Amino acid sequence: MAPDILGQTSGSVLTRRRWLPLLGLVLALPAGCKEESVSRYTAPKAQPAVKEINLGGVKAMPPESWKPERPENTMRLAQFRTEDDVEIIIFHRIGGSAEDNIKRWQGQFPDSDGGKVTDINVGGHKGRMLDISGTYRPATMMGPPKAPRPGWRMLAVHIDTENRPFHVLLTGPAKAVEAQKTTFENWLKSFK
Repeated sequence: MAPDILGQTSGSVLTRRRWLPLLGLVLALPAGCKEESVSRYTAPKAQPAVKEINLGGVKAMPPESWKPERPENTMRLAQFRTEDDVEIIIFHRIGGSAEDNIKRWQGQFPDSDGGKVTDINVGGHKGRMLDISGTYRPATMMGPPKAPRPGWRMLAVHIDTENRPFHVLLTGPAKAVEAQKTTFENWLKSFK
C-alpha cells in the first residue's frame, strides 16, 4: 500500500487513531444544531432622521405628526406616513409640466370629475394643486398593478423651481386626508 500524506499506509493503526476523533466530531456536530436551539434576532429598522425638506432652495421642517419612512425609490426625496395611514411623498426626479402631471394624477382617479385645480405659492415658487377624490388606482413602476382603493383622496402639488419641478402628494382615505388638509396647506405655506 502507498503511504498517505502523513507517511502512513491507509490501513495502519496510527492513521485510524488520528482520524477517529475527527470523525467523531464531524458526526456529533449535527446533534448540536437542533432547530429549537437556533436563535434568530431581528434588529429593528432604523427610522430615517427627520430633516428639513429643501424644494429648490426653499426649506421647511415637516409636521411632527408625519412619521418619516425610508423612500421606496430614488425618485422620492422623502416620504412620510400619518397615524391614520395617509402617505405624503415628495418627488424630485419627475419632469413634465404642471398640466402634464395634473392629467396623470387625474388618470389615477378614473371615476372622478377631474377634481379641483388651484394656483398656489410655495416659498416664492409657483405651484398648482389638484384636490381629487374617488377610486384611486395607484401608479406602479414595476410589478403587478395595485388594488383599486375606493373612497380615497389626493392632494397633489406641482411646484416649479429654477432647477426642476417638485411634486408633493398627500394620499389616503378621504376622511383622513380631510383631517390632514390644513396641516398640509400650512406646511406648504411655511417654506422660506
